[in-house]
Amino acid sequence: MNTLVGCPIPGASQPKDPVRLVDANGILRSVGMSGCGYDGSEYQAYKAGAEYVRGLIEDAPTVNPETQRPIGTWIVTKTIIRGVNRYECPFCGATRFRASAFRLNYCDDCGAKLGV
Repeated sequence: MNTLVGCPIPGASQPKDPVRLVDANGILRSVGMSGCGYDGSEYQAYKAGAEYVRGLIEDAPTVNPETQRPIGTWIVTKTIIRGVNRYECPFCGATRFRASAFRLNYCDDCGAKLGV
């Protein structure tokens, strides 16, 4: 992730705040009223705070994990033996030896989605 600060070139990448992907469902399970030791007005304040936090979590944007995976195509580097090709991952450089890239949908080493 590019986090350049004070980029002098107009139109270039601007500073980005780091982003954390969290399990919102786990947080929602932990933010609740079970085990609340308050009563009366303290309970009402605790309940309002818990509902506010739950609302913030539920309104937070979600991310599809598939969009975080890099996508590319296998690089055919060399034909080794008649009909067997050497395929190289453009992201990590891992190699596979196959007759065709028909079933090489992703790289086993880095997890990148790859096509032919």
